[in-house]
Amino acid sequence: MKSNLKVSRDVTDESETKDGVASVERAMAILLAFTVDNNVLSLAQLSDITGLYKSTLLRIISSLERNEMLERRPDGRYRLGTSSIYLGTVARKAFGFGEVVQTAVAEMSETTGESSGFFVRTGSARLGIAFSNSHRQVRHQVEIGQLLPLEQGGAASRAFLAFEAGWRTAAVAALVSRSHGERDPDLAAVAAPVFGLEDKLVGVLTVSGPVNRFNDESANEYSAKLVAMVRKLSLQLGATPDCISFLNRASAHFSDNRSAE
Repeated sequence: MKSNLKVSRDVTDESETKDGVASVERAMAILLAFTVDNNVLSLAQLSDITGLYKSTLLRIISSLERNEMLERRPDGRYRLGTSSIYLGTVARKAFGFGEVVQTAVAEMSETTGESSGFFVRTGSARLGIAFSNSHRQVRHQVEIGQLLPLEQGGAASRAFLAFEAGWRTAAVAALVSRSHGERDPDLAAVAAPVFGLEDKLVGVLTVSGPVNRFNDESANEYSAKLVAMVRKLSLQLGATPDCISFLNRASAHFSDNRSAE
């Protein structure tokens, strides 16, 4: 069915276009001000984070509220609205591997007794899209939607940077990245890349927990289990036979390291 809606040519005027782009960028700045840790913000906080005047914020927030991207709470503060939840669900589905990855992190957490997560890269940061937290009382608590700049370091960040150009020039021993009190003095982790169609890096799988439980023996054990799961995931996500062969060699390498202890 054809739409009767016609766009006026006046809308494409350069000044109007620039104003429109600026408005979109401001709206995005407001939405991205919310984080897992700071999911409810006041107008003053939004102004501090975005650098926008309160009058400008109120105008844009009004539009975001009408579209249910933001909600104003009874105490006057704001949180993301139901449309944001919907878009987040659609985005996770668009990656095409939600269930496969969630099964993998649950299995990793079960077999290691530690927390497991799966990150994808977004610009210069990594975004957590699937997690399974350890059942132990003392654990690394992680949540979906966690956004961490790569520059902050950590095993997952180093895995992204090490394999952003692919696996072909890498040594099998370099497949697993480790961190011990690097990003957080109480946190240790092991991480490895997952490949998909055309051997593209689709994400990084991690196992993390308190530093006192990550000695050489446990880290080697977790690394072996991690590489085996990375191989399984990459196979499910369509990596080439050459890539799977590389992961097979890496799996054998880390299994040998574990057996040699």
